[in-house]
Amino acid sequence: MNKWNYSYVVLHQPQNTYGNKINEAKFYSNIKWFPHFHRSYELIVCLKGSANVDVEDRHYLIKEKELIIVFPYQTHSFVVEGESLLYVLVFSPDLMNSQLYSSGLVPANPSFEIKDYEWEFLTHSLFQNKHYDLYDLASSIAIINGNISKNISYVKRSDNSDVIAKIIEYVDKHYLERITLKLIAKEIGYNYQYVSRLFGKTMNISFPDFINQYRIEHAERLLNSSNDKTITQIALESGFGSIRNYNRVLSKKRNVLQINEFELL
Repeated sequence: MNKWNYSYVVLHQPQNTYGNKINEAKFYSNIKWFPHFHRSYELIVCLKGSANVDVEDRHYLIKEKELIIVFPYQTHSFVVEGESLLYVLVFSPDLMNSQLYSSGLVPANPSFEIKDYEWEFLTHSLFQNKHYDLYDLASSIAIINGNISKNISYVKRSDNSDVIAKIIEYVDKHYLERITLKLIAKEIGYNYQYVSRLFGKTMNISFPDFINQYRIEHAERLLNSSNDKTITQIALESGFGSIRNYNRVLSKKRNVLQINEFELL
């Protein structure tokens, strides 16, 4: 059970799904990070104090020198307060053994610890090094991969999680097309009423709004990379029927983080 109650909208982080970056690392303190998902793996490391982490419907309290691995498309969030400090590394699936994920397996418990000498290596190669190269990264991921292979047991994704993952993967590939949740339910072989109820309960967002998360980010990528197209052209190419609809979705995006506020009990 979650340690906190909150009202939220689950957000897709396209920069961690489509981005050209092989990895991105950040330090977090005194922050409540809203539920989100992406295609990349995510390593959450407690460097100091403790932190509350949710992965799908499971809650974890991790302490100093404890780590959590988040698999692709798993919804996750975290809270770190006071003097506690988290290191979060988001990295490409290409750097991991993807066989487990492709087999539909997820960690039964994603939390684990590593040996002292491994911790020392990661500290110098990642945690205290702002200019590490790909060799440092690959070596560090190899340590992580070895540890989760030895120390973490795996289970098949629950039916509910499997359905949500299949919906997300379908949307990833087809969001520029005219798609509905009813169509996706048929494509993945599930009853529409069941899929509709599950999606609303899990994502806390309407399916059209969910699709628009992808489309607005696609439009912004086009805006950043193209100087010869008008906003209207970009809006249409991104799946919006009109510039008015594009502006409406853009305005909603700017306000959505205000919905993702939650407080500890």
